[in-house]
Amino acid sequence: MNVLCVGGCGYIGALLVPQLLAEGHKVTVYDLQLFGDGHLPKDNQNLTIIKGDVRDVDDLYGAAVDQDAIIWLASVSNNAMYGVNYEFTHSVNTCLTYFPVKRFIYASSAAVADPTSDYAKDKIYCEEKLKGTKAIIVRSASVCGYSPRQRFDLTVNMMIHDAARKGVITVNGGLQKRSHVHIQDLCDFYKLLLTERDEFVCGQTFTVVADNLSVMATAREVVNVYVDRYIQIVTKPRSDNRSYVSSGDKALVIGFAPKRNVRDAIQDLKIKFDSGYWPDSLTNPIFQNICDLKPPL
Repeated sequence: MNVLCVGGCGYIGALLVPQLLAEGHKVTVYDLQLFGDGHLPKDNQNLTIIKGDVRDVDDLYGAAVDQDAIIWLASVSNNAMYGVNYEFTHSVNTCLTYFPVKRFIYASSAAVADPTSDYAKDKIYCEEKLKGTKAIIVRSASVCGYSPRQRFDLTVNMMIHDAARKGVITVNGGLQKRSHVHIQDLCDFYKLLLTERDEFVCGQTFTVVADNLSVMATAREVVNVYVDRYIQIVTKPRSDNRSYVSSGDKALVIGFAPKRNVRDAIQDLKIKFDSGYWPDSLTNPIFQNICDLKPPL
């Protein structure tokens, strides 16, 4: 299958694209590369990488020619970027172009259940644009775990990072609930959607979630994994009142259930830190999905 992965250089794409290639797909990645090229296997003859902006519709149409499937991962997925450059972030996150290919898969977010953030509101806007099409909407919970293009601005990943690098986890509030999914389970779900029968998936919306935990319970999961050192939890007044839980029951209809949980993600990342990965994680902004670049609109 010819697969166009829009935003394929990001946290999820960096793990998903090599797996699509390993399964025999020909993959084209279209990405602005604000945070690098995702360490993708550029020597693979079945991989084409196009540096492009989703707002350049003509270029995007060119990339979509002869594609069987499109996985739309493109977004600036950090709420803080709305403060850094609202116009740019909003314009990217709402610029969705639907193509009537065999499979069009849009990466949304479980945060749409409580759309208090600009990011969630932009995801809802895009979902509305897809109504009446055959697009498949995937509302993923907060993603956690290892990727070649690692992020430490996501709840679980940030906690394990701070435990490893600082020995301290800061919890703002703690009672707020969050939904989580392991990045490998999310990749497995995208791969399943490419091959599942049309009548079971096209035009449908699925939520992918493994755990619903309070912020404090998540921090304690990290502490419980760190049996070899003392990790302190420091609590502060909550600055983010969002609280939501999600159900992935609908995905069970097509035979999908997560095989991993938050603890698996924590253990995976601890192994990486113990092995010396990301020595500049405290100083390199690339791990935070925040940049001070202001590309022209």
